[in-house]
Amino acid sequence: MNSGTLPKWFICLFALMVLLGAAPGCAEKQSQEELIATKVEITEIIDKTTRMPITNNTINLRWETEDGELIYTEDHVGKKSLTTGLPADGRVRLFITIEAPGYRSWEHAIRPKLNSTKTMYISVEMVREEGEQG
Repeated sequence: MNSGTLPKWFICLFALMVLLGAAPGCAEKQSQEELIATKVEITEIIDKTTRMPITNNTINLRWETEDGELIYTEDHVGKKSLTTGLPADGRVRLFITIEAPGYRSWEHAIRPKLNSTKTMYISVEMVREEGEQG
């Protein structure tokens, strides 16, 4: 990343805030002091049994409103770890799906409602499909 560019997760977070009316300049806006965001960090993606990293993976991130309306999706291929963000006011859900050949899909949903900015750390342990050998 160049020092003059914003992180992709920050741009996505700002877009989410605009859609939800929480960004500066929107009607019924929250002040910057009231806007609470959370950073979601997938710290590792490993085989549950061997504890070895799984880099042959696809990570799908899907942000939705409380009513299930799609806001944004993002796919990442071959990542050891990943960081993204979302508003922490309970109005946005982040669905994380990770797939890797020979493993069961891993899924997790997050809809934080926090009183302060925090980082949520997730360690992903994937389980091999029945009959698959390591």
